[in-house]
Amino acid sequence: MPGDKLPSDENITMLLGMGFSDVETVKKALTLAKNDVNEAVAILTGEVSKGGFDPTPDIEMSDSSIITDTTNNNVQFGPEPEKLLEISDDSIENIDISIEDIPDEFPVTNLYELEERIFTENWSIPFKKNESLAKCLYSATKLAFYEKSDIDTNCAHFVDRILPECFSKLMFSPAVRKWQPDIHEGVFNMVQLFIDFAATRLKYQPLPVKLLGILCKCFDPESEFHFKNRSRKWNRTYYEDIFGYEKCPAMSPPYTSYKDPFGWLVDLFNRFSLKGGLDALISQINNVEALTPNILSCLWKPLGLCAPYLNKDVLSIKLSDCASNVVKFVTELKESDMKEKEVDKVFDLLRTLSVVCEALWSDKTTHVNQLHLSTLLKMLHIAHFNSRMNALKELCRLIKDCESKERGTNVLQYDVIMKWMLDNKVLSIAFSNILHQSQYCEKLKKVVEFVCTKISLEELTTIWSMQSGKHITVVDNIHNIIASAAQNFSTKQLDHLIELIQASLKESDNDEGKANEGILIMVGKIGRDIHDEKIVIKLLGMLWDYWHTTDLPLCLLNQTVQSHLDILTDSTVIKAPVKLDYISKCVADLKSKTVVVPALRHILHNLQAMIKVHFSKNGHARLEEIQSQYDLLKLITKSLVNCHIQITSSISAGMLSGDTVINNLYTHAETVITHLKLIEFLLKNGDLYLSWSHCKDIWDCLMLNEKNCSGDFETCFEWFLTCISDLTSERKKELFVSRILSTEISKVKEV
Repeated sequence: MPGDKLPSDENITMLLGMGFSDVETVKKALTLAKNDVNEAVAILTGEVSKGGFDPTPDIEMSDSSIITDTTNNNVQFGPEPEKLLEISDDSIENIDISIEDIPDEFPVTNLYELEERIFTENWSIPFKKNESLAKCLYSATKLAFYEKSDIDTNCAHFVDRILPECFSKLMFSPAVRKWQPDIHEGVFNMVQLFIDFAATRLKYQPLPVKLLGILCKCFDPESEFHFKNRSRKWNRTYYEDIFGYEKCPAMSPPYTSYKDPFGWLVDLFNRFSLKGGLDALISQINNVEALTPNILSCLWKPLGLCAPYLNKDVLSIKLSDCASNVVKFVTELKESDMKEKEVDKVFDLLRTLSVVCEALWSDKTTHVNQLHLSTLLKMLHIAHFNSRMNALKELCRLIKDCESKERGTNVLQYDVIMKWMLDNKVLSIAFSNILHQSQYCEKLKKVVEFVCTKISLEELTTIWSMQSGKHITVVDNIHNIIASAAQNFSTKQLDHLIELIQASLKESDNDEGKANEGILIMVGKIGRDIHDEKIVIKLLGMLWDYWHTTDLPLCLLNQTVQSHLDILTDSTVIKAPVKLDYISKCVADLKSKTVVVPALRHILHNLQAMIKVHFSKNGHARLEEIQSQYDLLKLITKSLVNCHIQITSSISAGMLSGDTVINNLYTHAETVITHLKLIEFLLKNGDLYLSWSHCKDIWDCLMLNEKNCSGDFETCFEWFLTCISDLTSERKKELFVSRILSTEISKVKEV
C-alpha cells in the first residue's frame, strides 16, 4: 500500500503479546493503521473500520486452527472485550424448520462425511444450517417425532457414535478458546438443534441414557464453550414473549449479583423447555417405580448442571413432586438394592438433588444432606462387599470435597461430616468386616486419616480389638491402617495405643507368633514416622523390654530387634545420645552373656547408621572413641571364645556343624559370623589394628579345638584373608610363623 508506513517488528511483537495471535492479521491491521498501535487495536477489536480487511477463511476446525467467516462483517480478532455480548437479530441464522420440510430419509452421505471429519487428529466439524451436522440433527429430530429414531440404523449410529464425540469436541476441546464469534454462533445453533432432538426423543420409551449424557455436556457451565461465552446475554425478550414476564424456566442471575449471565446456557434450557423436553424429563422422573438409581441420576443431572440459573418461582412448584419422589425412592431402598453394583449412583442422585434444592428449596438442603449420610450409613452396615465398598468410596469422596479449596456451596462441611462420623461410630462399623479386601482397606485408610485426631480412646480400643481371632491378612491390614493414621495421633492417643500393643503382646502365646510379628512390624513403622520424641523413646523402651523380659521364639526376637533398629536408625527425632545409650545397653548384654547375637547385630547396625548419617565426617574418630570407652574388640573376641566353648563343650567330637542350634535360637555359624562381622567393621572403619592377643584368641578358637567343624576352619581363613591388612607387619609375621605354618593342610580348602 504506497505511502503507508510498513508495520514495525516492535509493534507486531507488542500486539502479539496482547493476545492477537494471527501474525498476518496483525500486519494487515498495522498497515491500515499506518503503524499506529492504538488504531491497529481498534481495527482488530472491530471498534473502528478503516476500510476493513477480510482474513483468509480457514475451513478446518481443529485444535490448532482459528476459523473465520468472511460473510460476517463484525468478526472479532484477539481477546474478547470484558463486557456483555449480545447477538443482533440480523446476525442470528434462522434454524427452525417445519417437520414436514425435513426429508424422510436419513442423510447417509452426510453421516459418512461427518464421521470421517470427526474421527481424525485434525478434526473439523461443520456448523452451518445447510451442512452435514445440521442435516443429520434435523433428520434425527423428525425420526424422533415419529418415534423411529431408535429403529433407523443410520440414525442410531449417528446418536450412539457420532453425537457423543461431536459434542465432546464442540463443548470441551481447548480449540474452543481460539474460535472467532461467528464460529461460536454457529456452534450454538448446532447445540440448539441437538436440544430440539433431545427434547423430542425424551417423550417416549425406552429412556435414551446415552442421549442424556450428551445433554449434560451441552448444559455443563464449566465446559470450554459455555465458559468462553459466559458473558453473553440471554434472549430475554424472545422467551418472555412465550413464557410470560419473569416466567421463563431459566434466567440469568441479576446484575446485582455480579455473576456471569451465561446467557446461552439459559437460552438452551429455555429452548429445551419450550420444545417439551422439561415436561418429558419430569414425566420420566415421576415414573420412579420403573427406574433404577442410575437412570434416575441421569434424568436429574441436567437439572443439577443448570441449577444456578433455574427460575425458583416457576420450577420450585413444577419440580416439587419430582424431588419428593426421589426422597421416597432413596428412603425405601431395600438391603438387596444396596448390594447391587450400580447402587453408588444413588449418591450421584442425592448430590444433584442437593444442588437443585440449594437453588429452589434452600430450606430442604439439610434434609437431603442428612438423607445422603443416613443412606451411606445403611450401606456401611450391610456385610456385603459392593454395599460397603460403595459406601466407603462415597465417604472418601465427601471427605475429598470438604477438604478441597475449590469446593462448591453445596458440599457437606468438615464439621458436619466429622460430627456424623463420631456420633455414629462410623470407623468401628467400617472395621467390622471386609478387611481382607485391599481395595476396601485403601479407602478405609483415607477415612481413618481424616478422622484420626478425633478418634476417642474407646473407639480406638474397639478398632484394635477387631483383629482378635481374624485371619493374618485382616490383621496385617488393620495394622497398616493404624500405622498410617498414627502419624497424626495425639500424644494421648499414642499412649493409649502403646498400652493396647503391650497388652496384646503380653496376652498372646507362641501360637500367635505371626500376629505378634505383625504388631512388631507396625510398631517399627509408627516409630519411624511419628515426630513425638517422648513417644518414640517410649516405643524403643517397650521393644527393649519385650526383647529382654520374654522368652521369645526366634522369629519374634529377630523382628523385635529389627523394629527397634528401624526406629533407632531411621527416626528423625532420635539423637546421638539415645543411640549411644543403646550401645551401652548392648555392651552390658554381651558382658552378661544374654541374647548375644541380637546385641552384636544391634551394635553393628547402630554404628553403621551413626557413621552414615550423623557422623559422616568424624566416623573414624567416633568409632575410636566408642572402642576406647568399651574396649569392644576385646569384649567381642572374648564373647566369641565363650560362645564357642559353650557349644563345643556340650557335644561330642565330630557332631558340630554350622547348622547346630545354640539355646534353641541361633545356629553355630550365625553366632561365629556375627562376631567376626562386627570385629571386621570396627577394624575397617575405625582405623584400628587387631592386637596379637585378640588375633591369637580368634585363631585358636576356630582352628585348634578338636571338636571344631570344617565350617569353623573355612570361616577363620576367609576372615583373616579379608582382615590381614588390619594387622601390623609384626603381627602378620607372628600369625604366619606361629599359627599358619603349623596348621594341618587338611583343615584348609581353597579359599
